[in-house]
Formats: sequence, structure tokens, C-alpha cells
Amino acid sequence: TELQTKGWDLTTQYRFDFDRLGSFTLGAAVTRTNNFDYNNVNYAGSITVDFNRLTLPKTRANVRLGWELENLSAALSWQHLSSTTEQISKQAVPAVQYLDLSARYQFSDKLSLYGGVSNLLEEEPPLIRNQWTNTDPNTYDAMGRQYFVGATIKL
Repeated sequence: TELQTKGWDLTTQYRFDFDRLGSFTLGAAVTRTNNFDYNNVNYAGSITVDFNRLTLPKTRANVRLGWELENLSAALSWQHLSSTTEQISKQAVPAVQYLDLSARYQFSDKLSLYGGVSNLLEEEPPLIRNQWTNTDPNTYDAMGRQYFVGATIKL
């Protein structure tokens, strides 16, 4: 039994400062899996029967635009999962995109409040045949749009 992978990763981040407008940070992380070979079978871009129903999109990308001005910060994040093919049925599973939005206000060194929306556009997970859950909740967002709020308190 032999597993070999081939591909590449790219991570980059840049910060722009605009005095009164605050600072903006643009970051990206991309992984491209050209080959995920197990026993001479390439599973890259597929949803496998082997590996406990593992979903292996060839491309995963995350891009984040952040903004900070004094005690206030916000971020918009985009996630891309490329299309895949289900191994048994040969079903084409489309690419998926997710947008998340978050914000934080730092009241002091000891108190901050934050909140946001995950899956802002309420992207539905793809329906996948031969999955007992009709999708892969380990890879795709099966919960839909979610709101969150919280506080960080340091004692």
C-alpha cells in the first residue's frame, strides 16, 4: 500500500496602510492537488469509496480581505472548493463558493466583542449520491447561513 501526492501550495499576504481610512490586509491560501495516488489510482478531484468517503477537490482556495481602524476590525473571507466526481456513480459534483463576514470591536485590553455571518449567501451543499447524509459535511457547509456573536474577556 503506497500513497503519493503531487501538487502545490501558495500562501501570500499583503498589508496596505491608508492613514485615516485604516489598514487593509489581503491574504490568500491556495492548495492544488494534481495527484493523490493510492495503489496506482489517482483520487485527486474525486469523492472516494476508499479513505472513508474522503472528498478530494483538486483546488482549495481561501482569500481574506481584512480592515482595521483603531479599535474596529472587519473581514470578508471567500472559500472555493473545485468540482469533484463521485467515484461509484461518476456523478459530477459542482464547485462550491462560500463567503463569510465578521467584525470585532476592542473596548480595552481586557474586553472585545465580535460577531459575524458564516456562509453569508447561504450556499447549499451539493447533493451527492452514495452518501448516507446526501452530502459530505466534513467538506461542505451542511448547516447553511449561521450568525455568531461573542465576547473575549481577560481577567
